[in-house]
Amino acid sequence: LNALCTLANVRVPEKGKGTINEFTQFFQLRKLGVGGITETDSKEFWFAIDSLRHLRSLSVNWGVLSGDGLDCSLGGRLLPPRSLESLKLGSRPVRLTEWIHRLQNLSRLHLHRTQLQQDAIQAVGKLPNLAILGMRSGSFEGEELLFEQGSFPSLVLLELDYIGDVVVKFEDGAMPKLELLRIKSWDPQELSGLEYLKKLKEIRL
Repeated sequence: LNALCTLANVRVPEKGKGTINEFTQFFQLRKLGVGGITETDSKEFWFAIDSLRHLRSLSVNWGVLSGDGLDCSLGGRLLPPRSLESLKLGSRPVRLTEWIHRLQNLSRLHLHRTQLQQDAIQAVGKLPNLAILGMRSGSFEGEELLFEQGSFPSLVLLELDYIGDVVVKFEDGAMPKLELLRIKSWDPQELSGLEYLKKLKEIRL
């Protein structure tokens, strides 16, 4: 099993430190999908992830959180691997602005129940190679989702899926390479600034 490259749909049981520590045995792992992590397991989980130097894709669905967030243990030298190219977050991070800039190779980001605020969106928008951004229900917390000038320089696909009663605005110069805007299960209160998306080829409802 040391040569295992993909490990998906792993559910960590309560008091699952043993399961988490087993991840470190799969040092060739390139794709990992895991759920059920709690704050109690958070530090062990991120330590295990840090040891996976070949990891390219990570999907994390947290268990019940008390409010500290799925990244409550991140900071200092304990950070997600720089090698990540795809990241799916299924619960709320509280320190995203402190570590997301590290993921310079990230090309895909999918968010669900993350409750990000505008400052976190701005931080994500600075990633130089992000090409695909998916935002599902509960991914954003606020009344106005603003994509600022100069943000998301490499984005080609934006998917907004039932993100709630949110006003979405694009500033001139945001997402200069966006080609496809996909809107699912969502009736936007206001969607403005589409005229600034010079490369936009398709809006798919």
